[in-house]
Amino acid sequence: HRIVFADDATNWGRADYWATPEELHARGAGDCEDLAIAKYFALRAVGLPAKQLRLVYAQLLRGGVGDLWGPHMVLAYLPADAVAGDELILDNVLDEIRPLSRRPDLRILISFDTDGVWLALERGPPAREARHGSDRRPRAHGWARHDLPPPPQRRRAGRRPRGPLGGAHRDECHRRR
Repeated sequence: HRIVFADDATNWGRADYWATPEELHARGAGDCEDLAIAKYFALRAVGLPAKQLRLVYAQLLRGGVGDLWGPHMVLAYLPADAVAGDELILDNVLDEIRPLSRRPDLRILISFDTDGVWLALERGPPAREARHGSDRRPRAHGWARHDLPPPPQRRRAGRRPRGPLGGAHRDECHRRR
């Protein structure tokens, strides 16, 4: 609870920015993807296998009149012997970890890690493998290279800033109780 919610426009002056864990802790504020990324690296640091952790792009049901679904990011833990629905969801909107089967407010769209992208939380080989550099190692995206300094704040004239999901995710992940 030491990190407070702040959208990217307020926190970084950009429409979408995926902060490293170091940047998140230095600012003391971030949005849903910043928190999911920080949780990923914290769990990897204590020895959880990368194959059992995925960043998840989902839709979150927001309170109010009618069904208002908005973009959201969480971290999923996939126990080795789990069946569909048993995946544990680590989220910034709840104080407790719940299995996906107890999260009717989430619609899982895709999940990903440094190996690739899966439809929802499917097991097995990824639907799309990660791109690789010339050394055949996965090319690390900004969220996976948390030892680099933040990118420059400038952008080319006439270009809209885009996040790693191609601009589909805008900072609409708000903390709720």
